[in-house]
Amino acid sequence: MDSDNISGDITVGCGETPIMKFLTETMKEIHDLYPDIRFHTFSGDAQLVMERLDKGLIDVGLMLGPRTSEKYDYINLAMKDHFGLLMPKEHPLAEKEVLHLDDMKSVPLALPQHLTSKQEHLAHFDVDLRELHTVATYNLIYNATFLVEQGVCLAFCLENLVSTDGSRGLTFRSFDPDITTDACLVTKKYQVFSPAVNVFLNTVRKMLPAAS
Repeated sequence: MDSDNISGDITVGCGETPIMKFLTETMKEIHDLYPDIRFHTFSGDAQLVMERLDKGLIDVGLMLGPRTSEKYDYINLAMKDHFGLLMPKEHPLAEKEVLHLDDMKSVPLALPQHLTSKQEHLAHFDVDLRELHTVATYNLIYNATFLVEQGVCLAFCLENLVSTDGSRGLTFRSFDPDITTDACLVTKKYQVFSPAVNVFLNTVRKMLPAAS
């Protein structure tokens, strides 16, 4: 395929996840071979990403959690994200090396909006929301970290989204047993893709860990 003849735009919708590092490595690979391809990213929670995908405003969505609909095609990225609690370093739970689900019942929490609903359980996890002290929800973790810094609550979030090495006085603790979620790329079924988007999807498949 002649790289001189391939140009265009690729729009990817994504939530907050460290797996974006893999996608940016994929974009770097494509940029080196096809410098006329342009990348656009949209950040939002799962609902916003899927709404944009359905409306044709994005080409591909990066989603966490189980596959839930037959109207989409999925590429399993063979990667997992790990959940835990973000907290001040001086919080009593920070003295533990790992946490258990029951630890969440004793502290005020900020929960991701895409994992909660009007139902009574935290989506994808065997956790009864009525047993949790939820004081805030968020769709992107950045602003929730300020609530954690102020001691208002701990944040149930993914590992490695917030730096715990700097001066903010925060730390992260994972769970035992480990709480993980799978990641996949989602596209509309029967979608006709541009050459640029086909390059992106084919490069993702080539660079998957299972293919190495």
